[in-house]
Amino acid sequence: EAELVEVIEASADRVEPNCEYFGECGGCTYQHISYAKQLEIKVNQFDNALKRIAHVDSLPELSAVVGSEKEYGYRNKITLSPYRTSDDALEYGYVTHGKHRTMPIDNCPIATKAIQEAIPTVKRTAWAHRNATRKKPRQATIRKDYANDEAMIYYGTAPEGFPWRREALDGKELSVPLGSFYQINEDIAPKLFSLVTEWLNELDVSLVLDAFCGSGFLSMGTDHKVIGIESDSASVTAANYNAEQWGKKNPTYKAGNANKMLTRYLNGRSDKVLILDPPRTGCGDAGLKAIERFKPDHILYVSCDPATLSRDLKGLLDFGYEIEKRALLDMFPQTFHFESVVMLKAIKK
Repeated sequence: EAELVEVIEASADRVEPNCEYFGECGGCTYQHISYAKQLEIKVNQFDNALKRIAHVDSLPELSAVVGSEKEYGYRNKITLSPYRTSDDALEYGYVTHGKHRTMPIDNCPIATKAIQEAIPTVKRTAWAHRNATRKKPRQATIRKDYANDEAMIYYGTAPEGFPWRREALDGKELSVPLGSFYQINEDIAPKLFSLVTEWLNELDVSLVLDAFCGSGFLSMGTDHKVIGIESDSASVTAANYNAEQWGKKNPTYKAGNANKMLTRYLNGRSDKVLILDPPRTGCGDAGLKAIERFKPDHILYVSCDPATLSRDLKGLLDFGYEIEKRALLDMFPQTFHFESVVMLKAIKK
């Protein structure tokens, strides 16, 4: 590890960061790099992870590299950490590089305008005053509703009974509970949805099994029969509601541990496509064992972490799969993170 002391001669790709906290805040790492170069670097990150961790010698060319039209102002959700000042007041901010401390912020250029406007109010709400009395104050989350362009603040877990957030998708709306997962970039999310829908509808399969399905985002556009599995029961309720609103025929979204439930739904015919969109930690051992045992014809893996994706892919390739195609979508401009999509096909003996 090293710290920059002096720039003797600037690269043609070096630009002026757009945030006063850049270099200290632990969020963004690429603001000093032109956006075109950021995409180039992320492609290299993706390739290197697959070669180094998954041990893939020959990679198919990327089917798509999708940049974000919004290089800033794209995040529809941020989380602020609480900390005590020297006079015991409670403030909120971001964790610094190295996670040594929490620093105060009053703006975040990668967040949407509605969220930026809400940041100064985080410590002034009635909930904030109650949070300040806790021995261990909770994190503050600010989440934007796409439909009405307003931000909602909650502390710790989202309170029950609040109206669902509404996201615009393919000319329709997708409802998502306040505390449930949804894609962070409102520009890239519809493009990810369109790409996944296109890839799914190209397949001749009897079933789409959507593991870690959330509110049904990835499988809502497909023409195939869908079964979704998700541990968050609120998301499952929303997924079934969304399917009804979208006119889907006999969709089934169920609450439960996706890794443990894969055995039940992969059993039987192999002409299925399994969608994997697990947390950043990747797919669990139980899920991988079920895949090895029943071996669906296709796996569509969506990931925001190339390292855990590559780790899981190494196992899947050993089970007898090959990478058919892949794509990169820049869900997180100004950071080293990105979204990747890989389609795997079972090798027939």
